[in-house]
Amino acid sequence: MLRKNEISPGDIVRVGAQVMVVLQIEDALTACPLVSVSEPHHRADVELEWHELAEAGLARLDVRCRAIPCERRGHGLERLGRMCGVAFRRIEGKALREARQRRLETDARRSGKRVRQSSAPVRAVWMEGQALMSRRESRLAGG
Repeated sequence: MLRKNEISPGDIVRVGAQVMVVLQIEDALTACPLVSVSEPHHRADVELEWHELAEAGLARLDVRCRAIPCERRGHGLERLGRMCGVAFRRIEGKALREARQRRLETDARRSGKRVRQSSAPVRAVWMEGQALMSRRESRLAGG
């Protein structure tokens, strides 16, 4: 069993029953889980090539990294391998984008405001001189 000070970013460790890629070590261990390719796809998933997994020392080649940063205690770790630099930078970049997106979503939920993903202005659609309305809008308009 390893201690927190014996691992570094890019290491692949087993934390309990979960295999994770270490992103950083500060007060707690920040890592992203490796999930089976049979699980539903998530926007934060990073596809890993078979040769990247083999070079990392993993026996399973049917996994991808879910780049959602999770904090774990750094006790009872088992090092399984080390991710190559290129794959680690892909995971790290995706994890930063996912953390930023989750922060935006959380802030929007707290403030009660809806966050628009698009910067394009909203335009009314007109056909044959009439504005298109939903059934609810037309009932409310009295039409």
